[in-house]
Amino acid sequence: MKSYQAKEHITLYGKGRKTMKPVLQFKSLGFPSNIMAVCKGFEKPTPIQAQCWPVLASGRDVIGIAETGSGKTLAFTIPALTHLQHRTATEGRASKGSPRMLIIAPTRL
Repeated sequence: MKSYQAKEHITLYGKGRKTMKPVLQFKSLGFPSNIMAVCKGFEKPTPIQAQCWPVLASGRDVIGIAETGSGKTLAFTIPALTHLQHRTATEGRASKGSPRMLIIAPTRL
């Protein structure tokens, strides 16, 4: 874990950071196959995905900083869609007009 984080220049802060091991293979993630189908063309998770997914899957918040094209969108979207799918299955549909997900995407000038 530490060698992967050092090699990929990953720094974690916060409570529980020592227990958040990166996910190095898609199959070990455990997210639903219908959501993970979007990753079938990729060999392995990118560093931001590998480190964000276990944190997000545990219900923690993440601020991830990585270069353009590093896989940030999938790093945050796949856990969010998994959570929404689970909530829909267990609690039913949300009320019409209520927010389900908030995505904040900065733009470049």
